[in-house]
Amino acid sequence: GRAFADTQTPYWRIGKKHLAKIAPVNSGVAGHASESAGICYRFVTDADEITLRWSLSSPKLGFPHMAATGVSGLDIYEWTKEKGWRFVNWRFVTPRNYPEKQAGNVYTVKWTPGRPCWIYLPLYNGLSDFAVGVAKGKKIEPLSARASGVTKPVVFYGSSITHGACASRP
Repeated sequence: GRAFADTQTPYWRIGKKHLAKIAPVNSGVAGHASESAGICYRFVTDADEITLRWSLSSPKLGFPHMAATGVSGLDIYEWTKEKGWRFVNWRFVTPRNYPEKQAGNVYTVKWTPGRPCWIYLPLYNGLSDFAVGVAKGKKIEPLSARASGVTKPVVFYGSSITHGACASRP
């Protein structure tokens, strides 16, 4: 989900050197370059639980008009033959599925072994650390290229609604 591979951290959408080449860049684009919206991890695992751990680059977890789940939380999707990609929002093992602090957020979700997983990173916060864990002896493998044959996603810039803010997910 990143436009460039050589950013300051793996969780920045656009690096500073790329911002300098994109002219003119408004303050909105520059201000959101270090946020992780649109960056995702796609994999399959044989585990029956997935544990996610992440630390945020900004202590501002939410906005007055948007909860911490959207600003600083993670979105998890699973693939089912019946429904395609489906948001997972009801099988959390840990009591809360949203960030409560800047560093050391952890939650665990029950998983159907062999079912593909897609995790989107926070919309309006950046990450300083991110990890996916499974039980010892279990495996995580990247998903193969998208079935459409498209190896790179389409990248576009739009308003906060396009971004996923206060509406749904990107």
